[in-house]
Amino acid sequence: MTSHANTPSSNESPHLAIVKLSGFGAAVPTLRDADGVVDIRAHQHLTALLASQGCDIVLVSGTTGGGKHLRHEERVQLARSSFVLPVIVGVPRDVTDAELEDFAPHVRAVLIAFGDDVPVEDVISVSARTRAHGVEMIAYHHPSHYPAMPSSWCEPLAAAGISVKNSDTDPSRLEAMCQAGLHVFVGATDRLAEVARWGTGVLSGIASTHFPDVRLAAQGDHAALARLQQWERATTDRTQTLTDEARRLIGE
Repeated sequence: MTSHANTPSSNESPHLAIVKLSGFGAAVPTLRDADGVVDIRAHQHLTALLASQGCDIVLVSGTTGGGKHLRHEERVQLARSSFVLPVIVGVPRDVTDAELEDFAPHVRAVLIAFGDDVPVEDVISVSARTRAHGVEMIAYHHPSHYPAMPSSWCEPLAAAGISVKNSDTDPSRLEAMCQAGLHVFVGATDRLAEVARWGTGVLSGIASTHFPDVRLAAQGDHAALARLQQWERATTDRTQTLTDEARRLIGE
């Protein structure tokens, strides 16, 4: 799977003008130095390593990256320094036009969490606003962290050309999204085995340090999936463990 472009005609919907992302992506932790400052050199080493392993996309400032606690300037800094791969950046849903302008030269998409606390029309409106800046919006569904996205949203989001990152472990939710015609990025490790069946993408936190196994699991390798599931069962602090493992991977 690789990223691809749609070439719109003058009669097609505006959302087709955006180059939509697809493929295998890693949601990376935010690496900091001893003083708590974002460690750009370490981040560049990690993204370069992922690119060398065949990773298609990097997601910064997502759940794994502690996005809720990052300042706008830090998000821009991470996005700007991830130049070896197409970038998705996690942002709040109230991201401003000025902030989108800051991101636009460096990112292909923004990831925004939405749930049933807003109408679906608001989600579509935010997507239209990001597209005005030349940036795709991917709606984030992660019911253990944010309000759940209603199933009734699947068809309207698909009709609007909005992709979804689905970190729900419930297989019926993934099935409903795919049957509605949504392009989905799978985030839950337990759903990786269904990637080939549905033709979805992957945006996985565990891929930041276990990318080869994530790709193998998504291609139907049961042993790779079992290794990833065992890692998750044995891990209590996921983000800290991924951060520590990322440091070891890049030799720091």
